[in-house]
Amino acid sequence: MHRIIHRPLEILREGGPRALFRKSCSKLNRQFYRNFTTGHFNSSGTSVFERDWDNLLILDACRYDIFEEVNSFRGDLETHCSLGSSSREFVRANFADRTLHDVVVVSANGWYKKISDTSGKINVDVHDLIVVDNKSVESHKSDIDTVRPDREWILPEAVTNEACDAIERYPNKRIIVHYHQPHTPYIGPTGKEYAGELPQKFDGKEELRTSHEILRRAYRENLEIVLEEVGGLYPELTGKTVISADHGDLLGERGFPIPVREYGHPSQAYREELVRVPWFNLPFDERKEIIAESPSDNRKNDLSIDEVNERLKKLGYKI
Repeated sequence: MHRIIHRPLEILREGGPRALFRKSCSKLNRQFYRNFTTGHFNSSGTSVFERDWDNLLILDACRYDIFEEVNSFRGDLETHCSLGSSSREFVRANFADRTLHDVVVVSANGWYKKISDTSGKINVDVHDLIVVDNKSVESHKSDIDTVRPDREWILPEAVTNEACDAIERYPNKRIIVHYHQPHTPYIGPTGKEYAGELPQKFDGKEELRTSHEILRRAYRENLEIVLEEVGGLYPELTGKTVISADHGDLLGERGFPIPVREYGHPSQAYREELVRVPWFNLPFDERKEIIAESPSDNRKNDLSIDEVNERLKKLGYKI
């Protein structure tokens, strides 16, 4: 009961009546979509483990339509229907009740560790789980201060560095590399220029104080930045590599049935912009020999659950 009362008051205090109205309408719209699914996930979606890949590169909050516009790699673009409209749902739905000792996860997204350490029913049961931080990128401090010092995110260079290390250590494992971008904060030129006017968390308490054109431009730049990193990682990979996403993102589209503008990627909101994501097959010469082995005893994961919780809070997730 305390949380039911506290959350609206928090939004009203920090975002004002308009933010509270929009958040309330968005919640009703989410209830509309939940009425057409079963269970706690998008029942129309498909697990990534039911699809064919040796290396899966996940771009966080990547929309299909903007990926199609921005992508310049050779390959075949398909659509994939995600099991969730948020990272938490994506991880829970794809990893629940699965033994994946042939998989290594390199992730800038804290939900893999959060769910493994705190869930009584769901565990990310993989050979190795590597949660990335910015320590391997010397220039990260100045970049973070330029955008929003009160926000937490992982630079794509740090993810690529850890991924290259994992590829070398685990040549016979399927590799999942989960980048943070194009998720907020926006770290490209437009994101830096309009840092004080662009919402950085889309948690209902921040308002868009600029145009939707600028918002989409900032989002595109984030996608371009992470795709440049993918271009550097791809030659290091052996086997069949796929670029996909955990979910999409709302950039001011009108909701349904209540036509308020909506932003971000709330859980249990199974509209097309959030669950229709790219599935891009990159060219390859030969497949990897995949071997399942017991989980690594030397997991390269230095983050405590408290550090993961703090990171998720700064990204706008409710913990």
